[in-house]
Amino acid sequence: MIGRQKILKFCVMIMFAFLADTIIHINSSCAVEKNNILIPILDLVKQDKVLIGHSESIRCVVFSPDGSILASGSMDNNIILWDAGTGKKLKILEGHTNAVNSIAFSPDGHMLASASNDKTIILWDVEIGNKLKTLEGHSKPVLSIAFNPDGNMLASGSEDKTIILWKTAAGEI
Repeated sequence: MIGRQKILKFCVMIMFAFLADTIIHINSSCAVEKNNILIPILDLVKQDKVLIGHSESIRCVVFSPDGSILASGSMDNNIILWDAGTGKKLKILEGHTNAVNSIAFSPDGHMLASASNDKTIILWDVEIGNKLKTLEGHSKPVLSIAFNPDGNMLASGSEDKTIILWKTAAGEI
């Protein structure tokens, strides 16, 4: 076992002990023992679904604010919207000409922004799946994006060493 995994298991077990507010013994098989009941730590986290749809590696994933939609951005230049409950593919958003590096939902969940190696940011209508606006202003790939809490502003960070603040309603700097 890798040292990091061992430390993580130990920390989870210590937290378990702290939350239980009782004496819990850790046995050699990395399980928590309480009243002679063994609870393997790895049973706490289980794989639920595997979503397959991109043709290249995935660079970013993000849940919508209400948790109902999962968006993934990929080296295949596309964004896929998934039903987070069922794992069903809802929409494929096509518009970038290079890899998608970052995606962010607006706070109300109605808009999605995507940043790409093509030096652009695209604003998408989540419900319909169409492109609302393409934002251009960076001279190198856009690596990171984030909406402000009320959703009227978007920040983008680029390899060109700049951050641009965009008014999302107008699509302007």
